[in-house]
Amino acid sequence: KRQQMSASNKTACRNEVSTVVARHMIIDKMLHRAVSLSEPHGPRQVVILGAGFDSRANRFATHLPVNKWFEIDLPAPQMYKQQVLRKGGVVDPENLVRLPLDLNSGDFVKALEEAGWDPTAPTLYILEGLVYYFSTEKVVALLKSIPCVPRSRIVVSVVERSLQRLFARYGVDAWSTNYELLRSAGAFRLKNYKLRQTFSTSLPNRFGLGVWATRLPSGTWWRRLMYNFHIPCERVLEYEAI
Repeated sequence: KRQQMSASNKTACRNEVSTVVARHMIIDKMLHRAVSLSEPHGPRQVVILGAGFDSRANRFATHLPVNKWFEIDLPAPQMYKQQVLRKGGVVDPENLVRLPLDLNSGDFVKALEEAGWDPTAPTLYILEGLVYYFSTEKVVALLKSIPCVPRSRIVVSVVERSLQRLFARYGVDAWSTNYELLRSAGAFRLKNYKLRQTFSTSLPNRFGLGVWATRLPSGTWWRRLMYNFHIPCERVLEYEAI
């Protein structure tokens, strides 16, 4: 029995990590497409809100035509990440700016302007693994405070209510909001931004199935079919300024 429980826990942990990897890869692809040379008028500034241990600026500095990277997060995780990178011999690119700021209380737009961000140029804003730690009201205010310049983009990941309930069943209350609460509060009705695409990551609820990451069609029948075999985990939404 102990071996079975151990195997089950390993599977659960592996699946949870796999959904995070899937989410990260989805956002990587969105980033590549948005700033690629095939999009000459696309965003050349990337702002990562709640950067955490995000290393895109280090990984893609020589691969993508990004003029400036901005990472915004609390001082402690930024310092720890820099220590880990230095220990691994990773050097920060010259066009990376890290801004220590609490998004709960600080004005990130003002901080960006003071750090050399161009408010008149298109920008890609990435909010990965961030918004569900804030209240619904704070997320609505944060999303609506993001500046809108034509061809700018917003990429945001949001946890599903089903995953929040699954974690709560095991006594884990890690998140303050979810996709359904945010949708009901109007968080995704962004002025002068249109929704380009939505992806979903999900955990298997049938033996032998793997983690699934797919682009969601507009209809509901596909979701019903997919959710019969998988537990919705997160959504990744991409918006483009109009």
